[in-house]
Amino acid sequence: MRTLLNQSPASVNQEEKQQLEEIIDWIPELAADSELKHKDWDEVKQLSTELKLVFQQTDFSQIDATLVGRYFLLVDKLKQYTGRSETKKFQS
Repeated sequence: MRTLLNQSPASVNQEEKQQLEEIIDWIPELAADSELKHKDWDEVKQLSTELKLVFQQTDFSQIDATLVGRYFLLVDKLKQYTGRSETKKFQS
């Protein structure tokens, strides 16, 4: 996302934008393959759905700081689940 935001509006790389959207789509699947509890997976699913909506609403020709801020807040919330999954893996 930072790479896309740093590009000039006229030159936003559509391939990079599509790749990021695909990664966002994979989040629930990746979480399902992890050691997360069902309750945590539900939260990841909800957060990733919201993240995708925010990403799709982002107009790179006219950046809305509130929307971009919401995107990065959701990313930070999702990161906490990555840590839980990795911790469980190493505790086994």
